[in-house]
Amino acid sequence: MEEVLSTLARHATRSLSDHEHEQTSPPESSSSLAMHELIAGGIAGSAGIFVGYPLDTLKVRMQMLPSGSSSSVSALLFNPQYGSVWKGVGAPVTMAAFLNAQIFLTYGRSTGLWNEYFGARKEDPSLLRDAVCGGLTGLISAVIMCPTEHVKTRLQIQQKSNVMNGSREASNVVYRDSYHAMRQIHGKYGVTGLFRGVSATALRQGPSFAVYFAAYNHIRDTAAGHGFKDSLLLSMTAGGIAGSLSWAVVYPIDLIKSRIQAMPLDSKLNYSMKAVTRQFLHENGWMALYRGFWLTVIRAFPVNGVIFPTYELTMKALQSTEITR
Repeated sequence: MEEVLSTLARHATRSLSDHEHEQTSPPESSSSLAMHELIAGGIAGSAGIFVGYPLDTLKVRMQMLPSGSSSSVSALLFNPQYGSVWKGVGAPVTMAAFLNAQIFLTYGRSTGLWNEYFGARKEDPSLLRDAVCGGLTGLISAVIMCPTEHVKTRLQIQQKSNVMNGSREASNVVYRDSYHAMRQIHGKYGVTGLFRGVSATALRQGPSFAVYFAAYNHIRDTAAGHGFKDSLLLSMTAGGIAGSLSWAVVYPIDLIKSRIQAMPLDSKLNYSMKAVTRQFLHENGWMALYRGFWLTVIRAFPVNGVIFPTYELTMKALQSTEITR
């Protein structure tokens, strides 16, 4: 999630560009502006994924550690059996544009309907509106997130196995890349195989987006009320804090989701959330539910530090291109 939660949701909120475009740019058609926002959001989201992906890989590998394991951070990052920390990055990057469009449209439409029904203005702060519409956006995003994260997780934790090729020993892997993994899983286990862990994904996405959107907008509104000027620094700070808060709420669910998606697809074991949670707690205890949580806090701020400037610069570049036509 991350991972996408801390990246692609950013531009769907009341961003700095909302004010800048109105004051410094010539008027654009609503369709042109919407397209520009979708493109800029997709590019910014992809940039955020690349920046945060090594830490995301480390987080997932830490979540998979067996009880009593003392593997260090460096061992998990540079273990030759795991391979590159970038394994699986193709899946979230490929789906970034689709997820970005879903977030933009769902959150924008739902807040519009909320304001229309309750007679509220877009500019009026509302924690309840941001939480409800954000939660709905998160629940719907699980449809895109689940297969994407399933493929990503399997590649992040996949270890090489040594096999004999004639007189030479060679390394072998089940999945070569994201596309190969998606084809193999769908071919052998169908759509239900790709959507392994969809319930856990939805249970994570709904609350995390509710907390993120509400916290992000509240921090910015509160800062504005105390005389702070809207700026990229404020947006990045608010995004980092909101991302950390949302992870604090749903991290145990994310850990269980990762373990469900990492289980062998042909296993006869019960992979329901209840069964996996009970087994995990029996073997590791309650404190282990937050194993690797600190990595999401560290990741939130550099990811936001890349996303907001990338989004703003892309919007300005698209606007300038529109003007020169």
